[in-house]
Amino acid sequence: MPLPAHVLVTGARGFVGRQLVAALAHVGVRVSTGLDNTALDVTSRDAVLACFNALRPNAVVQLAAKTYLPDVAANPRHSYAVNVGGTLHVLQAAAAQTPAPQVLYVSSCTVYGDPLPQHLPLREEAPLDATHPYGLQKLAAEHLCQRAKAQGLDVKIVRPFNHIGAGMNPKLSLAHFAAQIAKAERGLAPALLRVGNLAAERDFLHVADVIDAYLALLAYAGAEWIFNVASGQALSLRAALDEMLRQSTVQFTVKIDPSRLRAQDPPCIVGCAERLAAATGWAPKRTVNQALSEILAGARGASVP
Repeated sequence: MPLPAHVLVTGARGFVGRQLVAALAHVGVRVSTGLDNTALDVTSRDAVLACFNALRPNAVVQLAAKTYLPDVAANPRHSYAVNVGGTLHVLQAAAAQTPAPQVLYVSSCTVYGDPLPQHLPLREEAPLDATHPYGLQKLAAEHLCQRAKAQGLDVKIVRPFNHIGAGMNPKLSLAHFAAQIAKAERGLAPALLRVGNLAAERDFLHVADVIDAYLALLAYAGAEWIFNVASGQALSLRAALDEMLRQSTVQFTVKIDPSRLRAQDPPCIVGCAERLAAATGWAPKRTVNQALSEILAGARGASVP
């Protein structure tokens, strides 16, 4: 099945959204991000309806979300309005359009919560036991998607695991490491790295591989509709940091920063993407080390505050 001719991308100014818009445009898809290509405020039901009525997309990728866990926990009301209310508005607007567009809802591996070892690597059928407000909000939005699908809307849910690359949120661990390394290399900060829990193991993917998965799913017309996007490999933050330090000429001291420790920090989260591979032929093409190099290169090229 070919890609949809016209795709609306919400959250198009975010880390993934910017790259998804570029990737769709590169393969000749017409891409919209809102009326007059301004950012669409998904918390406004009227704005979302007006956008769909004017643009009439063939598909929508619902990426708009508040994702940084500490911010979500600190302001749950606003994040709920975006993550749950915004998804409801998109689903309602899609269902009201004739013909209705397909909806690709970008959920998160956080819906699995703190998985038991026997459930690893996580498959789509694994227990959904979210405990953090972000995971709970994503799970609530998934339930909205399930209801919309039961009512006839063409909906797919995708659960990406940790995707990384240049341009990611500087508050996130790997980008935070890279920024500290780059400043020390310029002599603008001491060679001291302040870190959180380095023992945590995560399933890291290059963001471009995640984008490839989204494009593949937009073109997929089979019966499956819930998909993990994962590498199947767990890597500790310690190992990721060691790779970044290997690429630096500066010798660093690493120190635990209590402010970066999280109360909820599962020891290992790793996923299985066999369903996605079987449905679309998708497989990661890029390495984690490539993504780490790009994150570090981006930090070295960034302006210093």
